[in-house]
Amino acid sequence: MTSKDSCDLICVVDIDGTIASGHVFHHLTYYNNQLNLKLTTDYILNASKLYSSTLDVPEIKKLVDSKSNGFVEIRKEIHSSDELAFHLTPIPDSNEGVWYITKQTIFGGYYTARKCSKSITRKWLMKHKYPNSEKVVMVNDHTDKLIKIIENHLVGTKKRCLLIDDHPDDILVASHYLSKVKQYANYLKNIIVVGYSRIPDTSLADNSKACYLQNWKTLNISKLLSEVSR
Repeated sequence: MTSKDSCDLICVVDIDGTIASGHVFHHLTYYNNQLNLKLTTDYILNASKLYSSTLDVPEIKKLVDSKSNGFVEIRKEIHSSDELAFHLTPIPDSNEGVWYITKQTIFGGYYTARKCSKSITRKWLMKHKYPNSEKVVMVNDHTDKLIKIIENHLVGTKKRCLLIDDHPDDILVASHYLSKVKQYANYLKNIIVVGYSRIPDTSLADNSKACYLQNWKTLNISKLLSEVSR
C-alpha cells in the first residue's frame, strides 16, 4: 500500500463479535443464575460453541417467545453490565489485526453500540493490549454508527473508510435508508463495509461497497480494496 493510499484511508472497527467474543457463555451463565434455569456447566460450554447468539439457545428462545417480564429485565441487565463486558475474551488474532490496521491506515477507532460504559470498554482494550484504547465511540445503532463515521471522519474530505463489523447486512440496510438523507448520501459511497466472519449480501449494497474478511489472520488491506474495486 502506498503512503497516498494510507493518507486517504480510514479504518474503524466494531467490538462485540468482531474483536470480542464469549458473549454466549457469559450471558447464558447469567440467565442461568438469575432465572434458575438449572443448566449444567457442560451444557453452557457446548451451547457457547454451537450458537452464535444467546437468543438461539432453545431455553432462551422459549423465554423470548413467552415474553416473560423477568427475562426482559435480565436481558437489559446483561447488555448494560460492565462486569460481563470486562470478562469477554479477544477473538484470535484480532489484537495483531488492529495493530496492523494502525500501521496501514488512519485508525478511526472502535465504534460500538454496546450499552455498557465507555470506561469499561477502554479498560478491556487496555487489558488486552489493543492500540488506541482511548478511541472508543459509543453509538445508538447501525444508522448512528454510519452518521458518526461520516461526521467524525469524512465530511469535507474525499477519504474512504473501512468499517469492519460482524453485522454487515444490518449496516448495508442502514446505509440504504440513510442515503435518503441529503447531507449524508454522498459520503456513503466512500464507506466500505467489511463483513467480519459473515459474507455481506451485496444485493443490499446499492450505495455502499462491501467485502468479506473471513478471520483476522487473513486480513490484508490491499486485498480488501482490490475486491471492492472490481
